[in-house]
Amino acid sequence: MTHRLRVDRFTYLAATVTAALAAAAGSAAAQDLPPSYGTYTLSLDRSDSVNVSLQAGGPISAPQLLGPNCQGMVADAPDVRVVLQGTSRADMQIDVNSAADTTLIVLLPNGDWYCDDDTVGLNPAATLSAFSGVYDIWVGTYDPVGFPNADIAISTRPAGQTPPGPAPIAQGGEYWYNADGTPTGPVPLSEIEAAIAAGTITPATLVWQDGMADWVAAESVPAIDALFPTAPPPLPGGDEEPGGPPPLPAGPSTTPEAKPEDTTDVPADEGVTDAALMDACRGAAGPFRLDPPEVDPTCTCLIQELRAASLDAALLASFTGDFVAASEGLRSIDEPLYDAIDDTCF
Repeated sequence: MTHRLRVDRFTYLAATVTAALAAAAGSAAAQDLPPSYGTYTLSLDRSDSVNVSLQAGGPISAPQLLGPNCQGMVADAPDVRVVLQGTSRADMQIDVNSAADTTLIVLLPNGDWYCDDDTVGLNPAATLSAFSGVYDIWVGTYDPVGFPNADIAISTRPAGQTPPGPAPIAQGGEYWYNADGTPTGPVPLSEIEAAIAAGTITPATLVWQDGMADWVAAESVPAIDALFPTAPPPLPGGDEEPGGPPPLPAGPSTTPEAKPEDTTDVPADEGVTDAALMDACRGAAGPFRLDPPEVDPTCTCLIQELRAASLDAALLASFTGDFVAASEGLRSIDEPLYDAIDDTCF
C-alpha cells in the first residue's frame, strides 16, 4: 500500500469542526456525546496508563471535516475520552494496534486537533506534550472497510522521565477456533501458536474468546495475529472436539432466498451456496456504502470474482458469516487479489 504522509499536528477552528460534527451527529456537538468505550482519568504527576479494546471506524469522513491532513472514517462520538489531572508537565503517549489500516484523531483541551496515520506500519501513534483537561480520541479506518477490532494504549509520564515504551496491551486468555467446521477449545495462546505452525489455523480461521460477541478472523485478534509467520503454511484438517461457544457462522442455507437473475450463472461449490454469499453481502451493504440499486449487482460481481479466484474452502465459507471481516482476511492474505476484485466490482 502506498505510504501516506504522517501529520505531526493540524490546528483547525474548533467551532467550525464542532458544528460539522454536530450536523453529522444530529443535534449534539462532539464534546456532548458520550464516548463509545468509556472515560478514563490519568495523572500528570506520575506515570499512569490505560488500555482499551474497541472497534475502529465509522460513517464520517475526517478529511471532509478537518481537511486532507486528517485521514480516516470515524464515528460521530469519540471512541475514548481521557481526562488528565495534575499540575506537572507531562508527555502523553497514544499507540493503536490493529490488523487493519487505522488512523488517529485527537481533540485537545484547547480546541486543536492532532491527526496521525501510519507511524508504526499501518497503525498510528502519538506523543503529545500534555496539559490538564479533556482529550477526545477517535480511532478511524483509512478505508471504509467496516469496524475492525483495535486496541489503544494510552500512558502519561512526567516530562523529562525516561520513556518506558508503550504501555503493554493486555492480551491472552484461552480461545476457541474453527477446525474444519467444529469449534475446538478452549486452548491457550501456546496451543494456538502450535496450531498455526502446523497449518491448522490460518489468518482467516474463525476464533472466539469468552467476552466476544461473535466469531472473528484470527488475523483480527492482535494477540493471535502476532503469532503468524510472514507466509503461513497450508491448512490441514483439524481434530474434532465439541465445545460451548456460539455456533459457527458458516454453512449452506436450508431455505435459500431466490437469487437475482444475474447470479444464476455463478456455479456453487465446496458446500458454499451463492444464496448464502448473497445474504452475507447484502448485510454488508451499509459498510460498503452501497445504495439500494447497487447492492445486488455489486454483490453478484463480488461472488463471481470470489468463485473465479478459487479460494480456499474455509476462506470462501467465512464470507457467508461476516462479509466485511472475511474481505479483510482476504486482503491480509492476498492484497493484489483484493485490489483486483475491488477495482472490478466497485
